[in-house]
Amino acid sequence: FELVMILERFEESLIIMKNVLCWDYSEITSLKLNARKSENNRLKESTRLLLKELLKSDYKLYNHFLELFHHKLEVFGKEKMEEELTKLSIANNEISSQCSISLIENKK
Repeated sequence: FELVMILERFEESLIIMKNVLCWDYSEITSLKLNARKSENNRLKESTRLLLKELLKSDYKLYNHFLELFHHKLEVFGKEKMEEELTKLSIANNEISSQCSISLIENKK
């Protein structure tokens, strides 16, 4: 794969994808819909360790692509990424200002 996007680094993934595909910001802008507030539902450490063992193959695959992603970030350059993230934020804000989306609280 040329690029595997990492959810925890979604915006950086979009920037790298934009550059790989020679796209413009208008092709990667997004609105946060159905975003939920973090509710601090932490797993117990024993549960986390059990899941890590049960999902060993998934962890191995994820960590492999995470390492490749970090290498792509290094090659791309920290300063360049910060500039690109600022431009993406501006583009997202412009799109957001054109739409009427309101924030609502999580339902209990």
